[in-house]
Amino acid sequence: MKKADLKKIKTYTASPYGTLVALVKDEKIYHQYYQEMTRTRSVVNVKRSDGVTHQLETEDGEDMFLLIGWFKPWKVSTLAHECSHAAFRICGNHGVILESDNNEAHAYLLSDMMDRFIGKVNLSGKGK
Repeated sequence: MKKADLKKIKTYTASPYGTLVALVKDEKIYHQYYQEMTRTRSVVNVKRSDGVTHQLETEDGEDMFLLIGWFKPWKVSTLAHECSHAAFRICGNHGVILESDNNEAHAYLLSDMMDRFIGKVNLSGKGK
């Protein structure tokens, strides 16, 4: 099997938890990376979805990371949806209990991921 092209993957390290989150915008590369990490030939069914999030572990089982697939038409709402799944998973894996009056950890993780993955968006219509 051909190795996944890791140059097409953006990453984010969730602070202060240290969890790695990887974003893939190409379905073929997502499948290659997923198959390499899970050592399986199974294909993730994304045909009815613009996005998907999986929790994967390194070969030695020591480190966990999250793999987000964000596919055409690259809607910002889909990325926010998938990043929210990742933020909930990070909080849960680190014992952070989220409640209606205690959800700042999730909000900060979501904001940081969105900033990392799409950057700042200029909505003013002026300049860059």
